[in-house]
Amino acid sequence: MTVPAARSASLSAFDLATAQDVFVLRRIGQSAAEALGMDRQDQVRIATALSELGRDRLGCTGLTVSFTLPPGPESVLAVVFEWDGGTETGSWDSGTKPAPDLEPAARLLNRVRHESGGARERIVAEHPLPADWSDTPAARLGVRAALRRHAPMTLADDLRAQTRDLIATLEETRAQREELR
Repeated sequence: MTVPAARSASLSAFDLATAQDVFVLRRIGQSAAEALGMDRQDQVRIATALSELGRDRLGCTGLTVSFTLPPGPESVLAVVFEWDGGTETGSWDSGTKPAPDLEPAARLLNRVRHESGGARERIVAEHPLPADWSDTPAARLGVRAALRRHAPMTLADDLRAQTRDLIATLEETRAQREELR
């Protein structure tokens, strides 16, 4: 995964070209959520949603992913997948879905939308920031550092990490359920 020239509104941007890049994207998403102060369940939701969207769009020409904290009335982490349309192998008939499958990510995140038109297509995935998030230059610097600290993982490493994430989330959910009784 390579980091192209910085984009003014984004915390960080990456090219997404291989299955290994999708594994790295999952780790990056989880680290960003952690650096933003999100709870463990939201960290896993974001990591899983980004992994699903990355796998779905893998093979699209010029696929990039950028992480932003857009201005607006609601404080959100926005992750934008952008591509030229079509696939590197040619037409959509070559095995890639004609439209993004947003359903898995939409179940996990607050908002997921597909924007088409113009030269590039986009998926924008958004999730609210914690109420106590303070958008300062130092905080943004910490998130940028979290976005850049991941070395590529092997498939086995990623699967082990996903299993650990799932177990931790299930244990947390069980503990919350017990508290409610």
